[in-house]
Amino acid sequence: MKKIKIIYSSITGNTKKVAESVFDFLDVSYRKDKNTKDDKESQLPDKIAGKDKGVHTLSYGEKLRLPHTAKLELFDIKNFTGALYGADKENSRTFCDFFSDDDIIIICFWCRRSGMDDLSLSLIESLSNKKILAIGTLSGDAKGQYGYRVKENAKNAISHNNQCIGVHLCQGHSNLKRIESRRHLNPGEPKYISPEKWLRHLNMQHHPDAHDIKEVLRFVQCTLLHYFK
Repeated sequence: MKKIKIIYSSITGNTKKVAESVFDFLDVSYRKDKNTKDDKESQLPDKIAGKDKGVHTLSYGEKLRLPHTAKLELFDIKNFTGALYGADKENSRTFCDFFSDDDIIIICFWCRRSGMDDLSLSLIESLSNKKILAIGTLSGDAKGQYGYRVKENAKNAISHNNQCIGVHLCQGHSNLKRIESRRHLNPGEPKYISPEKWLRHLNMQHHPDAHDIKEVLRFVQCTLLHYFK
């Protein structure tokens, strides 16, 4: 049985929101296919479609159809930490057997030091010959030079032992409580946050917004069409 396993690592809630939106979207696609409806638009919940903010619903170029035999699952990566770090030796074999070669794994990670967070990296390194699609969140310009570097690093990390079928970055927001003290450092210190940069962090607090989520869903739709035509 083909399975789509969505696994997220989240600190601020950014990647959890993204992962749950992807799950809802794919779940709707699966249920629509089972009910053999042929609508031109996805039946996204209002909280994702952003109808209250004037955002258009997501239109399909091609219809995404998940096979009737597909199974969709969502997990918090914290469920695997014991097996990842060797603390749970009893379940280490179960962890390896948890992923089959037929699975498509969607990893939702947060950006750390120009790449994936440590838990997501540990998960990637524990797998081999798997089809992996990655979606990252970062508190910055996802389409700028730094975002490009994060995507390349994530792609290289996945491709070392697995098949990377795509990487997408989504803008998120920072935990202001974690970085507020950096405003009071001396301007010459590496972690100093200037008034201008602090203002940018303030303006990011509504991300990921409906537009960000819809870009993620378009990416997932286009990528999975290759496997589920």
